[in-house]
Amino acid sequence: MIQFPVTPAEQLALQTEDLHAFNQLRAGLHAEHCAATPTELFLVEELVQNTWRIRRFRLLEAATLDLPSPDIRSLALIERSLAAAERSCYRALAALGKLQKARGFVPSKSQQRPEPEQRARTESGFVPQKSKSANSQHLDWDEPFDFERFQAVKQKCLAEQKATKTQEVSG
Repeated sequence: MIQFPVTPAEQLALQTEDLHAFNQLRAGLHAEHCAATPTELFLVEELVQNTWRIRRFRLLEAATLDLPSPDIRSLALIERSLAAAERSCYRALAALGKLQKARGFVPSKSQQRPEPEQRARTESGFVPQKSKSANSQHLDWDEPFDFERFQAVKQKCLAEQKATKTQEVSG
């Protein structure tokens, strides 16, 4: 690993956030992307920080929506912040992929994660009864994050919410 000044986790995670979870996220993304240059390391750190922000904004959004009368302006600010973090994360991932492809980086089999069924079998000793279909709209947070799939699921949920609200207003 390249020696490069990385912001300490204590300065990035809030006091109310789980520092251990942040460090696990950081370690997992660094292990997955194997940065070989300072630029790649910077991009992996961008992924770490923006992924953490996405998590933070989703928790904040849920907490705001749980209020008896959620503030629309607060929700709009949270949504804008969430969208900015998602875009930054996606751009960092795309730039990192281009740099690594240019240098010929291909993850070895030991770096690739096992299939969900294999992982479940090896981690718990049990085999799941049903395997998820390829078309499943469920987001599995144990899998590497797929931003395009997330956007599709998010758009579907928003469309369903809009349709429900339209039915409530007209009905």
